[in-house]
Amino acid sequence: MFVAGARRGEPPGVFGTSYPDYLDLAREQHSFEALATSCYWTFTVTSTDVPLRLVGQRVSGSFFPLLGLRPLHGRWIDETDDRLGGAEVVVLSHGLWQRVFGGDPAAVGGHLMLNGRSAEVVGVMPPAFAFPFEDLELWAPMLGEMEGVPRNSRFFSTIGRLRDDVPRVEAQAEVERLAAALERQHPGTNRDWRPVLIEALPALTTDARPRLLLIFAAVLVVLLVACVNLAALLVSRTAARQRELAVRVALGAGRWRLGRILLCDAGWLGIAGLAGGWLIAAPSLALLKALAPEALPRVDTVSLSWPVAALAAASMVVFVGVGAVAPLATLRPHRVVRPGSATVAGRAGGLGRRVLITVQIAGAFALLIAVGLLGRSFARVLDVSPGFDAANLITLRVFLTPPAYRTIEQQIDFVSRGLEALRHSPGVIAAAAVTQPPFDAQGAGTTLPTAVEGRTYAPGTQPIVAYRGVSAGYFATVGLPVLDGRPILETDRRGAPLVGVINRAMADQLWPGERPIGRRFEFADGRNAGWITVVGVVGDVATDGLEMRESPAVYTPYGQRSLPFLRWMTLVVRTNGDPGTAVASVRARLQQVDPQQPIFAVTTMEATMARSMAERRFAVVLMTVFAGLAIVIAALGVYGMLAQQVASRAREIGVRLALGARPGQVFATVIREGAGVSAVGVALGAGLTAVAAPLIESSLFGITTADPTTYGGGLLAIALMTVVASTMPALTAARTDPIGTLRSD
Repeated sequence: MFVAGARRGEPPGVFGTSYPDYLDLAREQHSFEALATSCYWTFTVTSTDVPLRLVGQRVSGSFFPLLGLRPLHGRWIDETDDRLGGAEVVVLSHGLWQRVFGGDPAAVGGHLMLNGRSAEVVGVMPPAFAFPFEDLELWAPMLGEMEGVPRNSRFFSTIGRLRDDVPRVEAQAEVERLAAALERQHPGTNRDWRPVLIEALPALTTDARPRLLLIFAAVLVVLLVACVNLAALLVSRTAARQRELAVRVALGAGRWRLGRILLCDAGWLGIAGLAGGWLIAAPSLALLKALAPEALPRVDTVSLSWPVAALAAASMVVFVGVGAVAPLATLRPHRVVRPGSATVAGRAGGLGRRVLITVQIAGAFALLIAVGLLGRSFARVLDVSPGFDAANLITLRVFLTPPAYRTIEQQIDFVSRGLEALRHSPGVIAAAAVTQPPFDAQGAGTTLPTAVEGRTYAPGTQPIVAYRGVSAGYFATVGLPVLDGRPILETDRRGAPLVGVINRAMADQLWPGERPIGRRFEFADGRNAGWITVVGVVGDVATDGLEMRESPAVYTPYGQRSLPFLRWMTLVVRTNGDPGTAVASVRARLQQVDPQQPIFAVTTMEATMARSMAERRFAVVLMTVFAGLAIVIAALGVYGMLAQQVASRAREIGVRLALGARPGQVFATVIREGAGVSAVGVALGAGLTAVAAPLIESSLFGITTADPTTYGGGLLAIALMTVVASTMPALTAARTDPIGTLRSD
């Protein structure tokens, strides 16, 4: 499980511990067989024909032994590798091994130039290994790279395996006790920090879990509606055979024997349905995986499984059995075989059919409400302004690693030369750089404690703000408005007074109701870089997505940067035409600055925004499909119920018409029958929606589960479905020939 960390009052995150805290916890704890830690790491490989930028992890020596998974080839990283001064070794993912080494087992023992150092390949992981995330391509030891990492840099994930004789509650109490001791020893960095033990699988699917559960619930509802519709069909079929069954009983057949006959007849229908469903499932699943967003966890591993098939089969067996044999309970042979009892068969299964159709409509209505809420929520998100002009923007990312970019000066020089090259590219209007761009899906941001001049803070109580280094012209390039003061200028370079431009969220937090221009603050992270003067205020941008409120943030000149670990940078280019056609030329121009430097994640800002909404859009589309299936099945159920009812009451309808009833009155009677069943179903569906409200609410933005417009739309959809499904049976009833009907009896 993960030893997740967070400040008190905040939800714990997988990446929530620091390396120094991990070392202290691992040394003092007694509840776990072992603790291990890891962190995301970007690697530059220059021993290939084209330089590669790879995402992997730095891991402690206990990481792979704790997982207990054997490598496909070679060995894993162990404690002997994770030491200061040790030789660099690397374990490859199966995909990287196939791509770079062609799947050659002799790759183990070979070498890669990794961040300017020769690294020996010691192992290859199996294809199924994807822990903790799927995008990891290699793993390297940790300790030699962690010197100087501060205690408040909590971008590490810590995992542990509980001892068999230690309950989870006891382990949680121990890590809390150790955390309290660390807080006393390091109040400036560990104040209010708390560790929380969480299971690995829930932790890795936290973001996607609410929508996945909602989709799973929708699947169950569709399955329920389909099975109920099948049961209603069989109820009608069995009820229509009551005269035949009554004769069999009169001749000596027992009800158990009749039940077996009915079950056998219905079983073939169920088997055919299951076979057809299984055949449809394979291409449907392939289409589903193709449409699924990349951020959906483990989507590539989704496959048809026997437990799912068993659930569908069990549901079918239950409802088929109930639908086939339930009418036997109302079978009265002496009444059915009596002359003139033509309507008895229809009445025998009437109540059961109504109940089943009501359940169908309830499920369909609940799905309609869920889809309506998600759709309106999605529309509200799209209405949110990102805070900048995303049109005609291209973003390119780099990660500047040693030996070519060991110092801050070398990194600043690359960015300056890169921007100069980009500004002279055909079709480029402007170019700038930022360490954390809007819609930062790759988590390139960093946060720092901040102290305002003239205010005193207890240790660990300083406000936390996001740090963003930018080049001159960044705000104009992305269309981010300067609300007060001035932007970052070319003159704001190393040696000049330290300045910063803050966003509106930071101004409202630190200087509410005041004009912050000219005020000063510093980063209270122990470096004493100096006081920073606020020279401007800009608007907030959608850094974490349109539905997320922007955090307090400060933009400082990249030329005045003092944070040594900020090796990542995003270059932003505005073109005078379609940015999609300029992506290749812009990338090639930047690559010329340093052919050995990987350029990655080259895309348009509009495409980035679309990807940020992909998971929400996918949920809406999928739920719409399920709701559509449910409403169609419910419509078929209403139609079947009314058609059976009209057929079984043909004599009654004929008599009414013969006695003077108008066809319009008969038509309205049938419509009212359908409307009555639908009304009860809507009421039950509203109750079902209320029960599921907490599950739905976690996926909403800007509306509540009691949104009246959504319920109005759902009611209208059910009303239209009822009218459409009832029209044909109603017309059949209204066109009944009374003379012909009476003569047929």
